Amino acid sequence: MRQRVMTLLVVFTAGCVSKQALTDRLVSAAQPAHLPLVVACWEKQIETDGFQSDYTASLDFTVEKKTSRILRARTRSVEPDDAQGRALAACVEEALARTTLPREADAEGPGFVMASDVEVRGYRIAFVGPKAETRERAAERQAHVLLGPRADRCQGLYQYAPPRDAATLSAELSERERKVDATASGDRDQHARELQKTYDTQLELRERLRLDAAHPDVPLPSQKRLLEAMQQVEQDARRTGALIRCEPPLSRR
Repeated sequence: MRQRVMTLLVVFTAGCVSKQALTDRLVSAAQPAHLPLVVACWEKQIETDGFQSDYTASLDFTVEKKTSRILRARTRSVEPDDAQGRALAACVEEALARTTLPREADAEGPGFVMASDVEVRGYRIAFVGPKAETRERAAERQAHVLLGPRADRCQGLYQYAPPRDAATLSAELSERERKVDATASGDRDQHARELQKTYDTQLELRERLRLDAAHPDVPLPSQKRLLEAMQQVEQDARRTGALIRCEPPLSRR
């Protein structure tokens, strides 16, 4: 992945922690899985208006000391600056005002907590469509985080392009399946969310295995094993998909 230089001003009092290290920690923690209300703003717009354009919002906010609540969120700019963009920005401000970052790492990524308030200036969120070319355009805008619409959840909602490595995905899938089992007799909404996450990971792993098997340097015996593993994951995704009323999309050849 090409390294990008992004301007993000972080004002804080935090001992010997460097500003760059703090910025990296914040960007790692403030990702889509930890910003569900912000993601919901984009989903709502997609469902209401359809995909019209990709947007990039630049925001200022404060991360409260010890609690990691996001306070005083304000939009600096939104591109393009049209009626839909301004409505999206207003929704994002309200969503951030109701957001608290996790203080400790969880299954979705690292946490973030500081002993002093952290003032953030110019945090850029790119709201992009489901196609690869829209993500590439957003990447050129140097956003700190990409959010994509979940209007077609049956296509798989994973946000990594290309997919992560098979070992990472296999470990994550085991954890997802454990959570599905743990929530089976509890809250139905939580169980449905865990099923969706499991389905997403299965489709991402299927794509990773397909890409690995298609590599020209992979010997035939290894290619055969990869394709067999891909077929098994495909079957698992179909079983999970049936539980959330989804038919997995056809795998690319």
